[in-house]
Amino acid sequence: MFKQNDIANLKNIIWAIDKIENSLKSIESIEELVQNEEKFDSIIIKLMNIGESADKLSQELKNKFSDVDWKGMYKMRNIITHSYHSLDESIVWDITRNELPQDKIQIISILSEIEK
Repeated sequence: MFKQNDIANLKNIIWAIDKIENSLKSIESIEELVQNEEKFDSIIIKLMNIGESADKLSQELKNKFSDVDWKGMYKMRNIITHSYHSLDESIVWDITRNELPQDKIQIISILSEIEK
């Protein structure tokens, strides 16, 4: 069975995605996001948090739910950590608008399955 830490880490990923979605409610464009340094930095921190939590998931969970891009989440964390000042804002925008909503749906489904 999955570790209790897996549930906590999945819930942390959902929490971070919710925070990112909330931060983006009033943002209409990538330019607006980049101009709002406080929101941009907050989103970056949450993306790092998502990557850390994904990395801490058990291999058993990652193997069972291999359709989720767990490695991509952690890779994004590494890119942000090691290349923050040269980070391509369009990649951040794309992840927040296109990838995270799908990740959230998948992780909510995983949680409902493993918390039974």
